[in-house]
Amino acid sequence: MGISAANLPITALSHVQKIDLYGDNGVWSFPSVAMESLEDVRLSFSMTSPTWVYEILKFSRKLKVFHWSTWEIDWANERNKKVSWGYRQKGLNEALLQGADTLETLHLDTIAGDYAPEMLPRTCQIVTCLPSFKKLYHLTIDLTKLFGSWSHRKRNGLEDIPVLLPKSLRTLQLIERLYAVQEETLMSGDPQTVGFHETWLETMLFRCFEGCREGRWPELRQLRFRAADIGYYDPIKLVGRRSSEAIDAYKAAFAGVGIDFVWQEYDNFDRPPGQRP
Repeated sequence: MGISAANLPITALSHVQKIDLYGDNGVWSFPSVAMESLEDVRLSFSMTSPTWVYEILKFSRKLKVFHWSTWEIDWANERNKKVSWGYRQKGLNEALLQGADTLETLHLDTIAGDYAPEMLPRTCQIVTCLPSFKKLYHLTIDLTKLFGSWSHRKRNGLEDIPVLLPKSLRTLQLIERLYAVQEETLMSGDPQTVGFHETWLETMLFRCFEGCREGRWPELRQLRFRAADIGYYDPIKLVGRRSSEAIDAYKAAFAGVGIDFVWQEYDNFDRPPGQRP
């Protein structure tokens, strides 16, 4: 059962510094004065829209930590509609920018679900505003938030990841998010699809290494890559980048530029991607 933030006695708790909700239903209703003391907001398995995130970040001027693990919903389709209390729907970047001056820790990931293939390009809003963050030290983000769904990646190719992230980072965690339809495609073993996905990821990690070598993130000390654990269906299909030799090579390369590289596999449909920073 979802939790309605509108029903929480937040207005009577003006000195609250932390809110931690699991499975909220996305309904928020409380005056801005109730948010002034907030320093840490964590929303897991959340239905909160970018519009409400905008309001939370706008009025929480002391906020340092924001964790948002959310379902992919076609918020863009609602952009020009009026919602309750007269708020105009906001986009993802418009919402996140409200925290650009205060946030030190940001966690953004989507929840793996059984989305229709044609729905993914429409629902995946890509984050482009991160370079505007002034003192963001710790970032956890899934790759769909940086690059969109597979169809988007195929159309536009791989972006230069160093220019998508703020220079202030000290730790970076990238999550390989696979939706059900994508996991099924990889499990089928189609050489073209598997080859594209593996090459894309290898290139992305190499560009991360190049960014570190070029000093794009002078304070960065750790890069953690959370890989979806799907290789057990047929290890031969994905043995290239998942072999111990390949992972050791990544670690050695990053160690050469002073970065602790951590490779961690997780169950794509388990809760760990929403793990707290």
